[in-house]
Amino acid sequence: MEIGILTIVIAVLTVWYLGSSINTIIGKSGKLAEREFEEFELSQAERIKKSNIERSVRVQALVTEGTLSKEDLRKLLDLD
Repeated sequence: MEIGILTIVIAVLTVWYLGSSINTIIGKSGKLAEREFEEFELSQAERIKKSNIERSVRVQALVTEGTLSKEDLRKLLDLD
């Protein structure tokens, strides 16, 4: 009887100890994933902004030259 109770107590303490460690690991990995996602969002926003700037410069150059037709503009803006 005492061995059964001792086994149960040891099992409960082991689960409790490992559970707190696992929760700590999961919490830290969640924070790391959040930071990585924020970094990804920033890099995507930067890439999109840079692409928009480059595209507007090309459109401005074509407008200045007077060679921009509606079809050219649609192709340039990827509206096809």
